Amino acid sequence: MAITTNLSLNDLDGLLNDICKNIVNVMHVPLCTIRLIEDDALLLKSYCGKIKQLVNTSPMPIVGWESEIAFKTGEPVVTHLDAITTDHLHFNSILNEDKIETVTTIPLIANEKPLGVLIICTDESYDQDYVMTLSSIANNIAFAIEKSYVYRDLKQFYVKIITTLVAAIEAKDTYTQGHSMRVSEYAVKISQQMGLDKGAIEEIEIAGLLHDVGKIGISDTILTKPGLLTQDEYEVIKNHPLIGARILEPIGLSDNIMFAVKQHHLRFDLTGYPPTPNLDHITLYARIIGVADALDAMTSNRSYKSMISTQQTIEELLAYSGSQFCPVVVRAAVDYLSKGMA
Repeated sequence: MAITTNLSLNDLDGLLNDICKNIVNVMHVPLCTIRLIEDDALLLKSYCGKIKQLVNTSPMPIVGWESEIAFKTGEPVVTHLDAITTDHLHFNSILNEDKIETVTTIPLIANEKPLGVLIICTDESYDQDYVMTLSSIANNIAFAIEKSYVYRDLKQFYVKIITTLVAAIEAKDTYTQGHSMRVSEYAVKISQQMGLDKGAIEEIEIAGLLHDVGKIGISDTILTKPGLLTQDEYEVIKNHPLIGARILEPIGLSDNIMFAVKQHHLRFDLTGYPPTPNLDHITLYARIIGVADALDAMTSNRSYKSMISTQQTIEELLAYSGSQFCPVVVRAAVDYLSKGMA
């Protein structure tokens, strides 16, 4: 049975949702839930099945429940209907509807470390072979969860290193200190104004932090030069988006983040840099980072120009909407800036 195949370790929530759906569909059970250990409790991460509306979504204690026994023994705990009491608060609504025969709590353990539980409710009794099948599935789930945690931690580690390098570069030039952080903050505000979902906003936040990481590969004499750059120096600077993409490639960031780094200096009219043949469009993330980048440039003092007011910034964004900037992103940025002026 293909329960845990073709699942991305980059998206743990999506992985767990897919697992629950697959178990329900393949094993024909009325309810499957996955809870992971967080803050000394079992937090509901995913649930699926025809009676999922009866699930108690609040945190479940570990001590004193079947989960505690399951973690100690490393084996599934099968509880039959006649043994389930009203003390099982998380099953009361299901019991009242008389929807299940058994509740099987299977520990999710990897490298002897408890990660959570897989809980299967069935509307009929089943044999030991069925329980062994569930145990095998749980082992695969625990392995996938552990790998997802490792992947997440490794990615965070690399991002911290890179943002530290970016901060070191910006520290050389008083005019750009904090630029990447501000661009990230502006990009988040614009994204929120656009009503994007949490996952997209988190990725845009990362893209904002990392958008200029390619400047690590640009000479200090060019980066810190007072005044305007020569044409040759400007041509060198124009390489930093592609340099940044090469630096970030081993981390395994999403395509959306990578395109934002590569495309944040491309204009809405598909000019700008770096030159990109056969470009059909600029990704939404890149459009947002591009506006946020310009917004910070206009509202910060630089060696070659002074900052302008919020009202002037709004006028500049509107003036170049549809040519340099995406009109939808500009509208969101203007709405955000206008709120600050109210």
